Amino acid sequence: MKNENISRLFEKFKASIAEGKDPYFDADEIEDLLDGISDEDAEEYLSPILDLGLKLHPENQSLLIKRVERECFNENYEAALKYADEIGYINDPDLHLARMECYCFMKQYFKVNTYLDSLEKDDNDDLKEIYESFASLLADNDFPVEGINLTTRGLKLFPDNRHLKESLLYFLHVTDKDKEAIVLANELIDNNPYSYKVWLLLGTIYTKLSEYEKAVEALDFALTCKEGDSEAKKMKAYCLMENESYDKAIEVYLEIIRETPDGSIQPLLANCYIATEQFEKAYTLLKSILEVYGDRNDPAILGGYLHSCAQLDLDNEVMEVVRLKAKRYPEVKEFTLMEMMFNKLFSHESDESNINREIDKIRIDCGEKKNVYESVLFIQGLTSFHSGNSKHAIKLFEALEQSNSEFPLLRLLLAKTYLETGNKEKFTKQVALIEKNDFIELFRYENSLNSINPNFKGRKHLQILSKRYLLKKENSN
Repeated sequence: MKNENISRLFEKFKASIAEGKDPYFDADEIEDLLDGISDEDAEEYLSPILDLGLKLHPENQSLLIKRVERECFNENYEAALKYADEIGYINDPDLHLARMECYCFMKQYFKVNTYLDSLEKDDNDDLKEIYESFASLLADNDFPVEGINLTTRGLKLFPDNRHLKESLLYFLHVTDKDKEAIVLANELIDNNPYSYKVWLLLGTIYTKLSEYEKAVEALDFALTCKEGDSEAKKMKAYCLMENESYDKAIEVYLEIIRETPDGSIQPLLANCYIATEQFEKAYTLLKSILEVYGDRNDPAILGGYLHSCAQLDLDNEVMEVVRLKAKRYPEVKEFTLMEMMFNKLFSHESDESNINREIDKIRIDCGEKKNVYESVLFIQGLTSFHSGNSKHAIKLFEALEQSNSEFPLLRLLLAKTYLETGNKEKFTKQVALIEKNDFIELFRYENSLNSINPNFKGRKHLQILSKRYLLKKENSN
């Protein structure tokens, strides 16, 4: 009935305005219009309705307060305070909140504390409501430091107030006070173990701290409280992926896609397919993304697509994409260098002079960009090694070593290529230079050699080396 009345009043207002007339409404009808107008109509009609109300009822306090709120909404804070001062002091929670909002946005938070002092001194009956509403306002408008100040102060007056505690939890989270936030979250959970909001925030905090198992546990509780919530599911899938539980992550991602198709998670699903060596699925998914969105994608999507193509031996498709990028973005030197690299990828030039000329050309094309030069050498060397051309790879890796590069795993790759070519002397020297932590990476990547090069001759040597390393008690894991 009320909605019908508001619709009738609104139609009356529009019809009168169209005729160039000012319709008459009593103050209550104006307030009903202001409170009941739809968001869609508010932008066009809210101010004219309020202006009409003030014209008809210039002394009405409720309308005068709404004028203050309108100026706050329009970010005219000085004007809002001017209108608030014209009203004078009246005990109205909305007017109190508007004044404090102005102080915050004018970077005069000390006046908020002074204002709260006066309200507490007067033993204001609406104090709890004011603290709760202002805490929400500070959260919505990105005032976390002020929010901690306010909620801490409010909890001294209302120590069991859950709204203030949850607001404080949020402010602690966004200011990276994670230990305090976790303690408070657990306290809130002890009092109410069915709070979706708290469980979700706790899962978010653990995700930020890379404590993915704890994050998944918290997010499972959040999903128990609010079954099917997409936000919690997305975060859970991400945590599973980061924790290398790829199969479980795939299950969750597919479930999300079935329920609410979301293009933002498809690249993450593709990453999981790549990690589990489901390259055909990754290729199909990433190709569809590239066809729909084209060059607007994150470069990682293109990288995953090229990787999938390479694993599926789709060499022509790899070449086509790289050439297209080099042509479309000539200012991006990396694409040009990649094109050059792929042009020679399968030539397997074994002649040393040809390889040296190739390295010199890379150096010239890269100019002063040493990091690009090293990246291209590394990629081309790795690609040569993957395709079984270890002699070619050695020359590229040695050139990279001569440039005093600190490229990750360079010594490990050199050691592998020396083993592949049977050069035990250089292998032994290279192993002596490998850091202990890099040995761990060596063992981690040993399994990947099956997919890289099934005929890798040095595998047996690496297995023996691994066993010798692990025989030492201090190296056991």
